[in-house]
Amino acid sequence: MKYKKTNVTSKNGINYIRTIVEATSCLFHKIEQENDLGIDCIIEFTKDEKPMHKSIAGQIKSGDSYYDSINNQCKIPIDSHYEYWTKYPLPVYGFVVVPQLEKAYFVNIKSYLENNKEATTIKYDCTRANTIDLKSFKEIFIPSILGDIPTINLKEAISFFRSSKLQESFLGAKVLFRKYKNERQTWDEFLDYLENSPSEDFNLNVIYFLAHIPWHPDIYHYGEQQNPEIRDYAKEKIEKLSKMTVLKLMNLIDLDEGIVRGSIGQSVEAILSAVNDIENYLTEFIKDGNLVLETREVASAILAYYQGEESIKTITSIASESEIATQIIEFLREYKSFNFYQ
Repeated sequence: MKYKKTNVTSKNGINYIRTIVEATSCLFHKIEQENDLGIDCIIEFTKDEKPMHKSIAGQIKSGDSYYDSINNQCKIPIDSHYEYWTKYPLPVYGFVVVPQLEKAYFVNIKSYLENNKEATTIKYDCTRANTIDLKSFKEIFIPSILGDIPTINLKEAISFFRSSKLQESFLGAKVLFRKYKNERQTWDEFLDYLENSPSEDFNLNVIYFLAHIPWHPDIYHYGEQQNPEIRDYAKEKIEKLSKMTVLKLMNLIDLDEGIVRGSIGQSVEAILSAVNDIENYLTEFIKDGNLVLETREVASAILAYYQGEESIKTITSIASESEIATQIIEFLREYKSFNFYQ
């Protein structure tokens, strides 16, 4: 008779997660192996010694075979569990315990399978945003499950936001906006990111957050609002955005979606509306033959929104090469104004 090493590793993984869960006064309900159809535990959450009526199911893997050290990724084989996991009545999370790192990393299995329907293995990056240790479980994981704001401090939030890893950057941006919106550093970070980060893989949440400064009617405020001093501070910075930053903003608009209520284009337009030289910038873009036609068309639509009939003279400069520009001009001549949101 042999007691396999894999059994020890598996038990150590379950004990690792159990220890962290119970140390935060949450409940860990182990599912015995003979009843394991793809779920190893149920985790029930409490807060201030009271049940939160919120539980998740957990699939726990442990061992170096579930960790790709070259790509710093965890992997969980799906095997025959796809239907079981996707139809399970609770949210299903995967936890990979990596002994060599003395840490674990989580993934929302249901969300992953929804976005990767053809996958045979769940593969996900190991980042600070999905780490499971006692500190991160308490400060990040539990709040994310309960819909609360992670409890990391301002310095940590900035560190997350500055990360080149999108998952960390997204978490940092969310915490900065939800928890530290009345700190000047938050808006300095957002505007520095806007001006200096490449458009590829841009964190579009930053655009939505910045749009809260000039505001538009479709923005919903989370938590406390910016106090007048902070709003004025950030607005003054937005007013002075450079021509190149304005161009970057315009290029972040999803051309298939356009500028409509609830779109990233609406948030971009709200920011542009606060820029001091915006009408001059738009005019220059429309007349710049070195820019792609789509950008000049977007500039034409926004200028028409701001200037109405007065913009016809400028937009006419690209009418011969743009059917959209022609339609905007015809609309302005008939209705005297142009409004994205009506």
